[in-house]
Amino acid sequence: MLFTLSLFAISMGIQSLWAMIHEVTPVIYMGTVGGFIHFLANMSGVIAPALTGYVIEHVEGGYTSAFWIAAGIGIFGALIMLVLIKNKRISLHANTSSAQIN
Repeated sequence: MLFTLSLFAISMGIQSLWAMIHEVTPVIYMGTVGGFIHFLANMSGVIAPALTGYVIEHVEGGYTSAFWIAAGIGIFGALIMLVLIKNKRISLHANTSSAQIN
């Protein structure tokens, strides 16, 4: 039951991130941004299991250390999003050569 609830919570988080991407990205770049985000997600899916196994085997504390590192990375990512993402939508107009911030 806890596993199901955690997957539900993760899915809700992912949907809110996609909504945020649609709010801040110009429509003509939506595919590029989406593809880059999928690339980063897949790279983390490759790197994280190997790094977690290394930490469990070689760092004192085993699983506890791995969970603390994962929590730290999650908090760091949330802080980066708070700092870097502003609530402004960028729109590109066909008759202008530069992006305007609304």
